[in-house]
Parts: sequence; structure tokens; C-alpha cells
Amino acid sequence: MPRLIILKESALEYDRIYINNLKYSWQIRSLEIVLNYLNIPEDKLFVVNSDCIIQATRLIVPSVPFIPVKGTPLPLWLKKDLRNIFIKDNSKAYDKIYISRKYASTRKIVNEEELIEKI
Repeated sequence: MPRLIILKESALEYDRIYINNLKYSWQIRSLEIVLNYLNIPEDKLFVVNSDCIIQATRLIVPSVPFIPVKGTPLPLWLKKDLRNIFIKDNSKAYDKIYISRKYASTRKIVNEEELIEKI
């Protein structure tokens, strides 16, 4: 995602964006959200397997903007962009939430239905 942000901010012209094979549904959904936010059409994407050979007259490869190491904070610009992309306006957010214990195997709330009505 950071590379897509860098590519979009660079304003370079490109025909396709090559992306490694996406294995998990959360990867696909995250990519959809980022593409939508950056106004990158899905038809610009070309998902490739690791054994794919690409031949191009011109190839632009954005470098990794940071090296993710456990405990190392994300760069501030990336935090800001990721928050803008994934966190919606929370002005209508509640101060507190209640997580039901209805289907829990232990520590059930005896009068949970009553409690929910009061909340």
C-alpha cells in the first residue's frame, strides 16, 4: 500500500500496476479500499504469480519506503495516509460499547437482556 501511495503522489503515467498474487480475502478487500481512495481503476491492476516473467519497455518500481521491523514505528506520512484510507469519520462514534456474553461459555451475564434494554 505505501508503494501505491507513492506512485499516486508521483503523478507518473503508467499503463499497469503489477501486484503479487493475493492469497487472503482481507488483502483483496484492503486493496479495493486503497484503490478506491487513490482513484486508481481496477483495470490498471495486473495480479501476477511469483513465477511470472514480465517484459516491458519501461518499468517503474517504487522502492520500499520503510523497512518494517517489529517495534519500529511507521513513518508519520504513512500513518496519516492509512488513517485517512481506513478510518472513517468517527464523530458519530459512541463513547462506550457493550460486548454481549450471550454466546460465551463462561462468565455469562444473568440479566443481559434487561441490561441491553437499559443501554
